[in-house]
Formats: sequence, structure tokens, C-alpha cells
Amino acid sequence: MTKSPKRMYIIVAQIVMIIVSIFYLSACDTLYEQSGIQITDNNITGSFISRSGFEVMFDAHLTLYEAGESQIVEAKRKALTDNDITSMIHLCLGNEKYQLFKEWNISREGWAKKLARANEYANTEKTTQSYIDWLEDSLKKSSPVVTNTPTDLVDFPSNILNIAYVATDETADEIAKIGFVRNGEFLFVYYRDMFMDIVPESLTGMDQFDAAHETLEQFLRRRPDKPTISKDEAFKTAQKYSNDLGSDLELYLAEPCSILRNSAIDKDTGWMFTFTRSINGLQAIYEDGWTYVNPKAMPVHVSPWASEVLKISVDQTGICSLWWQGATLPQHENVKMVSIFPAGDLPKKISDSLYRIYGSHRNGDGKRLVFEVKTIELGISLISENNDRESAVFIPTWYVFLNRRWQGETEYLASDKLCLSAIDGSYIEPRMSIDDIIIEK
Repeated sequence: MTKSPKRMYIIVAQIVMIIVSIFYLSACDTLYEQSGIQITDNNITGSFISRSGFEVMFDAHLTLYEAGESQIVEAKRKALTDNDITSMIHLCLGNEKYQLFKEWNISREGWAKKLARANEYANTEKTTQSYIDWLEDSLKKSSPVVTNTPTDLVDFPSNILNIAYVATDETADEIAKIGFVRNGEFLFVYYRDMFMDIVPESLTGMDQFDAAHETLEQFLRRRPDKPTISKDEAFKTAQKYSNDLGSDLELYLAEPCSILRNSAIDKDTGWMFTFTRSINGLQAIYEDGWTYVNPKAMPVHVSPWASEVLKISVDQTGICSLWWQGATLPQHENVKMVSIFPAGDLPKKISDSLYRIYGSHRNGDGKRLVFEVKTIELGISLISENNDRESAVFIPTWYVFLNRRWQGETEYLASDKLCLSAIDGSYIEPRMSIDDIIIEK
């Protein structure tokens, strides 16, 4: 009796699936020994260990979401017009009369003064040798007399990051620095002083220390001291700027920040406020830092554009810096309700995802990574479902915070974060955009 083509297709497909499954298990080594995984109240404990020693340990606080379901909300990219850029400059300066410059030239006398002051603090925690070297080089290239020619916003090119300088008075002590993209990505950056640097407390952990770049004393100098302005007073200022910008983002994080000028010679301590999107009681989680993607284990979805965030730093004088990127327009009329991926299935999903990303990693001694999951929090993230750069959706997302180290070691590597769709548990990376992924590939 002759088998029908349809039946033959089904048999062949089943055989292929079995072969693929066997190959996957042997190649990927994801046969885990589950050791005491328990979920009680708001905690997950236990571990998954693969047969070759790849280990994911859980002693994690879990933020539960009692509703059991959440929303998918469509979103559009917000445009940044020249009028928007002009209004933001007015707002940050507190003055509608200013001049815009493509570059700000400093005279030889000006560089000499900066260098002399820096040399007073050479070999101290207040300045680095690289800063002094930069000043010396700038002095050599400088002219006794300089001219700064004002320009107009329309003279800056589109679709690239432009750096400009803003002066309300050419003899002012502080020349502001701004960054923006015309007719492209939504990005506007402001610093009150062109030589100012803002260092939030979250970026001063010891994993940020690089002995090749600075001494330990210089690194610790950049850490915030006690703020010279109260948190409440500083927040009122930041909230006013957020409202005046027309932002509808909500406060995500408030932290002390160092306000440094001229390397770290001049230092004050204020507050940095980070605002992110909140939908249906869930908020987008944002952290500065780099993101790793394994080109052989790519996320299912990424963001269509840069993460939406507004950061404002404030000291006794007022606003120090403003950074607004990735502005988004939620389409609240286009909402879909979805069930939240069950917390009980998270440990296996987390372990499988980490293995696919890091399972092939070894150090010089051939040791594998051990992950320690510390916190699992439900929030939202913006992803592109169809690689569309102009539209996207906000979806509920499980954010997994973890530490990692090599087998047998006690010293941790940089902390990490894994993002999983809270709809189906798939690995997503909202911290990277479509363009970032193209560059990575």
C-alpha cells in the first residue's frame, strides 16, 4: 500500500524534529539537575546545574504582580523639531537671548590658566595626568587671539549627533554645551558648563574602577559626597523642568551625583533624577552601562530606537544637566490585554536563556560562568515586533538582576541584567535598538 504524500511528510517531519531535539540537547548541554527550586511568597531559591557545570543559582526577591494580566500598548516615535530644540535651549538657559556656536575656541591665555591650575593639583586625587596632557596639547595648538563665530540651528546637519556651544555673554565664565540630532533620533543633551561632568552614584561601584586610567584616590574623588541641596528641593526643580518640557514620564530613580569641572578640581554634590515610562502600574527600568549580545544567540526582539529616558541633575545653583532621548508617544487607544508569564516557570526560562547566551564562555583556565540571580522585577519595555523603526509596542517584561563569576572564584564580574518577555518568556533586549544590532552583526 502506498503512503500518501501528506503522511510521508508528517513522518519525515517527526524524524527531523527528533534528530534536531537530540542534537540540541547534546550540543547545547541544557540537561539540568534541578536542585531545590522553590517559590515561596516573594522569593525564589535553588539552582540549575548543567551536566558540564554551568550553574544558575537563585536566591532572588520576586516582585509579584497580583493582576495576573497587563497591557500591550502600541507606540510611535516622537519627532524632535528645530522648534523643540530651540525651546529646550531657552528652557535650560533660562534666557531666550543667546548665541549658538559650532565650536568654542579658547585663547592661549585661557588654556595657560587652566593648565597652571591643573598643575597645582598634579599627582593628587583632583586631576589625572591624561587631563594635564590634554591641556598641554590644547595649549600648543592654541592661538593668542581667537574668534568665535555664531551660527544658526539650521546650519547644523541632519541625522547625526551635533555638538554645539551656547553663550548668553561671550565673557561668561560658563559656556554651555549641548548635543542634539536634527530630523532623526530624538536626542537632546545639555550641560551648564562645557567642562562639566556629571557622575551619578550608580556609576561609582568598584567594578567601574580602571587602574590603567586613574588611581584609586582619583576614582574615589569622583564619588558623590553628601549633597549640598536637599533631595526634596532638588526634585522640585527637576520636576518643573520635566513638566515644562511636556514630558509625561515618571520618576524612576533619585540618587546623589558628583558635579565635576576641570577634571575633578572643582566638585559639588547634587542629585540626579531619572524619569521613565509607566503604563498600567508597570514602569520601564533603566540603567546606564553597556549591553552584551551574543551574535549566536540573538534576542527575539529589540527596541526600534534608543531607550526612552529623561535624566536631570540639579545642584544649589539649579539645573546642571539634562539628557532626553528616545521620546515615545503611546497610542492608548490601541491596547491589548495579555496574561503574565507565570512566575513558577521563570527559573527554567532564565537558566535556558543564560545558557544560550553564555554557555560557550570560558576563562583562560577553562572555567565556566556561575550566575547568581538576586532580583526579578516586573516592568515594561519598548520593542519592535517587525523591525519597524517608526512604531513599536510596550510589553510587560521580567527584568532579571544577577551577579556572575567564574567557577571556583569569589570575585564578581560586572553585574548583569537579563530581560524576558512577560508574555511568553522569550529573550528580548530593549536596551539595544535595531541599528545597534545591525552594528553588532
